[in-house]
Amino acid sequence: FPVTIEVLYVVAGNFYRVSKKDSGEAERFYRRSMELNPKYIYPVSGLANIYFERKQYEEAERYFRRGVELAPQEGVAHANVAGCLIWLKRREEALMEAKRAIELGYKEAHWVYKELDLKP
Repeated sequence: FPVTIEVLYVVAGNFYRVSKKDSGEAERFYRRSMELNPKYIYPVSGLANIYFERKQYEEAERYFRRGVELAPQEGVAHANVAGCLIWLKRREEALMEAKRAIELGYKEAHWVYKELDLKP
């Protein structure tokens, strides 16, 4: 895929979030990427992960759900929502999102069942 400025901002955001452990700087890069291309899922996912790592689960859920809006056929997007919902203690919703992830072929979402102490 072409390397555009919004892609470079995401790469920079990932670098700061993962390598430098600087979520503030990463957030700045992700937001800049989103300004340039609001339909680009990677900065949305990056922000969701930052909020999740900060234990700001409501805000993380908002961005994870935006990821589902942008890529509804991506099982991993639904699995991310499910994981966040577990932390928010919203079991039934988490289970529904995990089921959707698995239906879409994202088999790794089976961990949600284990986390909820259920059988798939």
